[in-house]
Amino acid sequence: MHFLATCPAVTALCCGAEETTTILASGQNGFTPTWSKGEFANLAPARVPTGPEPELIVSFRDWFRQHRGAAESTLHQYARGAAALIDTLGADPSCWNAVQVRKFMLDRSRRCGAGTTQKLITSLRAFLRYLRFRGLCSSDLDQAVPAFAHWRLARLPRCLSSEEVDRLIAACDDRSRDACVIAPSS
Repeated sequence: MHFLATCPAVTALCCGAEETTTILASGQNGFTPTWSKGEFANLAPARVPTGPEPELIVSFRDWFRQHRGAAESTLHQYARGAAALIDTLGADPSCWNAVQVRKFMLDRSRRCGAGTTQKLITSLRAFLRYLRFRGLCSSDLDQAVPAFAHWRLARLPRCLSSEEVDRLIAACDDRSRDACVIAPSS
């Protein structure tokens, strides 16, 4: 669905620029889903590049390709995050500060899922490190990008049954500290 939000044809359709009411998109494994205009009524228009990429993005792509051996799909993902940062904070990275970078990241993360947010964090840190390498920004700006904690199955159970407590206590060695911490007081 993310691709659909950035596809110029879908953007034009959402904004009423085309008379067509159906879009056919080629999906994975030969499956071809069909969407109608009404399903896109709430999508925000995507940023469609109007000109060539800024020189800073082009040089970042080249550097990352040469020094990291990144695939084109990775370069595209990283360049997209860098372009969004430049669009928001301006073309001169020497004017950026940690507060601005952090605010940008937090604002973007509110509109994305966990996976997209993690990719954006990775791409922004790489871009800011590249800028630091070239001497174009503050040396600690990459550290302004906050970490994103997202653990699967990390919640503790609300309570344990009496059988689970008995098994837990039985699993502890009587001489260990675990038994003292877990065992019920008498």
